[in-house]
Amino acid sequence: MPTTIPTVTSSTRPGSPSTGDAYFETDTKKYIIYDGTDWRGWNNDGIAAAPLTNTYSVDIDGVDDYVDIGSIGSAGRALGCLALWVKTDTAIQTNSTSARGVLVSWGSASTQGFTHGYLSSGDRILNYRSASANKSWWTVGTNKSLSGGWHHLVLNHNGTGYTFYVDGDLASNHTLGGTITVGSESVLTGTAIDNFKIGIGNSSSFPTGGLYDEVAIWDSALTAAQISEIYNSGVPISLASYSPDGWWRMGDNDGGTGTTITDQSGNGNDGTLTNGPTYSTSVPS
Repeated sequence: MPTTIPTVTSSTRPGSPSTGDAYFETDTKKYIIYDGTDWRGWNNDGIAAAPLTNTYSVDIDGVDDYVDIGSIGSAGRALGCLALWVKTDTAIQTNSTSARGVLVSWGSASTQGFTHGYLSSGDRILNYRSASANKSWWTVGTNKSLSGGWHHLVLNHNGTGYTFYVDGDLASNHTLGGTITVGSESVLTGTAIDNFKIGIGNSSSFPTGGLYDEVAIWDSALTAAQISEIYNSGVPISLASYSPDGWWRMGDNDGGTGTTITDQSGNGNDGTLTNGPTYSTSVPS
């Protein structure tokens, strides 16, 4: 007779497991096995999910708080990928038809970044902006809102521009106008990311309040399969095997104290909590 795999939850895993112990976690929908050092997990589709202890996120007030990464200089950096987990305080910014709530910003132009959007004729909610113009919108009405909990957002280079992934799925409204070439309008522009900030525009305007976690950048695009793996049905996994060029865990590995957000990529581009963001123990799970 086949052996029935016992069930647990992520909070009721055995405290003293033996090597080879296997369970099915009912809350994360993963099969887990203890390898003698730590738990390893697999989704129902067989994708391995490296274990990750995620305890902290950063709470940004939506007034003037942000995480300042600064300039990330490295010759040869070009187009790539930006990923983050976010739980925004509001579904859409409603300041005015000319105001945006910015999730992540970079570059010298005040409009360049990954924006949360604003109410307009199109109820725009996610946008990549260059120094010159809006490049693509992800709109309410054809896509789900960002309200109601944690969401995983990815801005990924597609060869000529960028596409959006939301909670592991390609957003339908993703086509960019014009052509974006390597080294011009990108997450990783030219030889550096200049003025890189989380939670506010790079001119310290258009803040987006909420919780931010597991922010990462790459100097090359991820595949759709990799983005799905990282989303992991709503449970963050370790990004170490994906070799990010910047990885900010927003309190983890820093003990949830102090004002430094250590870059876990090993490249030394640490962030600084600016104007009083606080740590939260609410995390995607």
